[in-house]
Parts: sequence; structure tokens; C-alpha cells
Amino acid sequence: MSVGAPDADLAAYEARLARKMRRVASLAFVALPASRAGTAQARRAEEGRRILRALDGPYALLDPEGDPLAPEALARWLRRRPARFVVGGPDGVDDAVRARAARRWRLGRPVLSHALARAVLVEQIFRAAMAAVGHPYPR
Repeated sequence: MSVGAPDADLAAYEARLARKMRRVASLAFVALPASRAGTAQARRAEEGRRILRALDGPYALLDPEGDPLAPEALARWLRRRPARFVVGGPDGVDDAVRARAARRWRLGRPVLSHALARAVLVEQIFRAAMAAVGHPYPR
């Protein structure tokens, strides 16, 4: 789940990876509309309410202040059915979303745009799924 529409080129890349791994795992994208509230705090709060209403189970949040995303931890998380991930909008996420997350992971030291973070997450999911079935892609 992410906030805002992804960049068209990144969305095409994500769709291509989803097609490649469809025999191993299914990947569904849910993009919630970005808030148009006047301040960043109001946007985060509105988007946070939307995110929490849309989720009915544990989720991992991509968060620049989270723990580093290790491939082993991602592989364990992917064994959950369904494995849910949340990528916030350009203003980040509300503290309520952060507090309810079962896991908080960062993709590295640089802070990425939300659209790029989503594409990197999909790439990491693809790598983990392929490695789980012994596909040589991760090499």
C-alpha cells in the first residue's frame, strides 16, 4: 500500500517484476489518494486515517528511521499471508501509522522519494521471492 500515484515509469517496472514472479508469489498494489490538506501535518493525519482504515492485519512500514532492511528479515516477512507493506506519501506518515506497524524498515541511509522507495521495495520482494525458489536471479 502506498500513498499517491507512482511515477509511470516506476509503475511499469513494478508491474514487469510482478509478472515475472507471478508463479512464485502474487503482488498487489494499493495506491491511496494523496491528501490535499493545507499543511504537511494535516496531510499526514488524513493519509494516516486512510491507511489504517484500509489495513486489517500486521504490516511493515518503510520508514527512514526504521531498522535496516536485511534480506533474511524480508524473506521471513514474506512468509506471512498476506505480507503487507506501507509506503507513506511525500510528507511521510502519521505517528499512528508508525505506532501500529509490526515492523519498521529503512531501505538504506539515503532517504528516497516515496515513489522510488516503493520501486526499490518491489525489487527487494522480487529478489527474495526468486531466492526462495532457488532462481539464479539474485546472483
